[in-house]
Amino acid sequence: MEIILKTEAHEGPRYAVSLKFQPDGTPPVNVETLEFASTENPEEVALLIKRAQLAILNPRKGKDEFLALEESLCEDYRSQLAFSKNVVVLKVTEAESDLTLYDLPGIVSHVENVFNLAILLTVC
Repeated sequence: MEIILKTEAHEGPRYAVSLKFQPDGTPPVNVETLEFASTENPEEVALLIKRAQLAILNPRKGKDEFLALEESLCEDYRSQLAFSKNVVVLKVTEAESDLTLYDLPGIVSHVENVFNLAILLTVC
């Protein structure tokens, strides 16, 4: 998950969700970005992210299948993959500050101690 906050004014929806796909064996800079969905309503963002996560975990299916899912169906959806190196990106425009955040799920639970975690984070 990548969250990009931008102070810049922007025409169009304030919250935009996209998917970054990194083909096997390519450097992280050579990624394909696919617009997924956008909204002006902050209350819709969480559901858009859930749908985008399902699209990432089910790469053989089209995004339209996930855009139509209700929240209860998202919870029960069986995914093809358990993990993906691809990324869901949320871009928020007209934010109070410029900031980019990356979520690294599970990284702490896979490190034996805090010292190793600090080394791992430095390398990343």
